[in-house]
Amino acid sequence: MTPWGPGRTLRPARTWKTRANNLMQRAPIGPGEAEAIILAQAKRMPVILDDADARAIARSLKVHHFGTVMVPYEAFIKRLIAYEELVKILTDVSRVLWVSPVVIAEIIRRAQGART
Repeated sequence: MTPWGPGRTLRPARTWKTRANNLMQRAPIGPGEAEAIILAQAKRMPVILDDADARAIARSLKVHHFGTVMVPYEAFIKRLIAYEELVKILTDVSRVLWVSPVVIAEIIRRAQGART
């Protein structure tokens, strides 16, 4: 049985909390980012990180990570959403989350190249 699901929360083990605290001492990241990195490392799964310091820590630990705007891009690549929907989502996200215009332009350029 998994420790998460409807009505359940994932509670990091005490060692995870200690490791998360160690990460927070290494860089100015919050507990949520630190615990997400530790969980991703333990489960060998990618983590979504938008904070530059958190991404640097993840890189140093060889934890695969990507930013929020890559989620809709991957959905587009997998043909789960149309190009127009991708552009709308990126526009909406950039209104509530600062994303470099260079990053948005690069994602749109890649998506245009993948359209066929």
